Amino acid sequence: MEASPSPVPGRDPQVVDAYLPVEVAQRVRTAGVEDARRGLFQTFALSVIGGAMLGMAAAATTAVMAGSTVGYGQTRLLGGLVFGLGLTMVMVGGGELFTSNNLIAMAWVAREVRTSELMVNWGLVYLGNIVGAASIAVLLFVGGAYGNGAGVVGGQALAIAASKAGRSFEQSIALGVLGNSLVCLAVWLCFSARSTTDRILSCTLPMIALVVLNVDHVVANMHYLAAGLVLRHDTALAEAAGISASQVAGIDAGSVAINLVGVTIGNIVGGSVLVASVYWFVYLREKHGQGGAGPWSRLLGRGPAVPEGNGATASAPLSSAPPDSTARVSIPAQIRLAGPGSGNGHSRAGDQRETEPAAAPDADPDRQPGD
Repeated sequence: MEASPSPVPGRDPQVVDAYLPVEVAQRVRTAGVEDARRGLFQTFALSVIGGAMLGMAAAATTAVMAGSTVGYGQTRLLGGLVFGLGLTMVMVGGGELFTSNNLIAMAWVAREVRTSELMVNWGLVYLGNIVGAASIAVLLFVGGAYGNGAGVVGGQALAIAASKAGRSFEQSIALGVLGNSLVCLAVWLCFSARSTTDRILSCTLPMIALVVLNVDHVVANMHYLAAGLVLRHDTALAEAAGISASQVAGIDAGSVAINLVGVTIGNIVGGSVLVASVYWFVYLREKHGQGGAGPWSRLLGRGPAVPEGNGATASAPLSSAPPDSTARVSIPAQIRLAGPGSGNGHSRAGDQRETEPAAAPDADPDRQPGD
């Protein structure tokens, strides 16, 4: 049996390797469209799951770093190894994170997703992430888990919350930019993966960098700050962790809101602009440029977008073949993802399939020319 032609010129179709960057861009764009158009209930449920997954990873990271006697870098390295569990569970098991959904901006830039769809998705996922991440902190508090290690775990959780609550608005934005750049790059690498092992490695390494650099991930902060709010009245934990009364007092609703808003803005810039939009410009702009697709097309000199019947605009079609064309249309498996119900829209690619128009009925053998 002949192998299907590779969708990338010059690539050996017999070689099973990671998807190339241009293929990753196509997969991310396609997944963005699917995520933005998933049902509201399903989106919210998956976002609660995603927030809980990341909350558990953040809590485990806190426990690993608590009471560590090794150096600062080594402690955060261990914490980063554990923190990667959160994104791994989301990417492999299925879930929605506000931070990774910033990559939907790639489909938005290509005008395959409307602004209203993008805003609804982000808002719903953000709310679900708060519910999931904060719930883990509350459950750990009710279960007494913060008293583990003679209270050292709770002291570490309180110290993390005090550190984040004490940051200025500008610091939160800057660290948020860096944090979600790493998260979205991790997701980007996952889209190049062909196996679960590939995905685990893709998630782990960038997350190590995130924890070592101590930059901000808004969903993780939802958990850390929720833990600080439930623990701030425990003076024994604060004393054990060496946290001053003024630092503990700084963990309040106002400081939490300032941190989350600042980190959210930074995360959007880091994920939607520095990763999604930049990669769209590098890999997909020319392909979509046939109709001037993308909200920045006029700034880039690509001309107007293709109008639709309802007055909206959309990108030029990927194929210019008419509906009744007899040309064979090949749909590479690398750019087809699972539909709604597949968790976060990240699925393994199957075999390449081809679609052909139905063959014309056989001519009448008795028919003469001119009949």
